[in-house]
Amino acid sequence: MFGLSLSKLIVLAALGFGAWYLFRMLAGPNPSNRDPRPNAQARGRPSPNGASSRTVDAEDMVRCSVCGTYVPAKGAKACEKPGCPWPK
Repeated sequence: MFGLSLSKLIVLAALGFGAWYLFRMLAGPNPSNRDPRPNAQARGRPSPNGASSRTVDAEDMVRCSVCGTYVPAKGAKACEKPGCPWPK
């Protein structure tokens, strides 16, 4: 009467997997897998395990003495205001 055939076992396994998968989706991401410092590599800091991290290319900026905006130190262009120290 309560015999378990192969097809019943497969359906039972599929229902169990579906319930487990649904629970995982509703529970959200596992917080233990997240890096507590998400931007550590973007800032050029070394990783905790000593591996080298990627570096971020940055460019020096200087402030315009006339208008106060920051422009790249190399290749700065004039701000179109009289007395601007940068070439056009």
